[in-house]
Amino acid sequence: MKMRGFKAVIAVGLVGMTAGTTDVPRAEAATVHYHRGYTHRHRNGRRHYHPGYRHIHRTASPAGRLSAPAGARWGPRWALYVYNQVKARFPRVRNMGIYNRRKIAGTNRWSEHAYGNAVDIGVPNLVYGDMVRRYLAGNRGRFNIRTLLWRVRSHYDHVHVDFRRPGR
Repeated sequence: MKMRGFKAVIAVGLVGMTAGTTDVPRAEAATVHYHRGYTHRHRNGRRHYHPGYRHIHRTASPAGRLSAPAGARWGPRWALYVYNQVKARFPRVRNMGIYNRRKIAGTNRWSEHAYGNAVDIGVPNLVYGDMVRRYLAGNRGRFNIRTLLWRVRSHYDHVHVDFRRPGR
């Protein structure tokens, strides 16, 4: 039995960005495959239905990683640029979010994610995370990194990176 389906290419925005933020470029492109459901008969004559499904293949946008954004070396555009640089070197990472309006757990201070000035880079395992952290630590000045969190306080599945802001 051959399943019929069709394919569509869509753009997927930043993970964690709120609706209405149109000034941030898209981080990833994706190809989505849709497969229709189908029915077939078993040898005993009973009909059986298989529901349709979809699966998504995400690929990093090459446009986002070619050049650094003009202007400030902090904020959502800069966070996206740094993520795309890491994604070019380590293809198995994923963007776990840039903007999230929240306070730091256990404190009364706003997280750098509340300003769109941080990125969480998801890693598949600890060894891969160590390599990503080493790369970012070696490029701390180039990427204007202020804080790099890995293997501390619930940062075992992602590397947290935030950037220096003027006046901080």
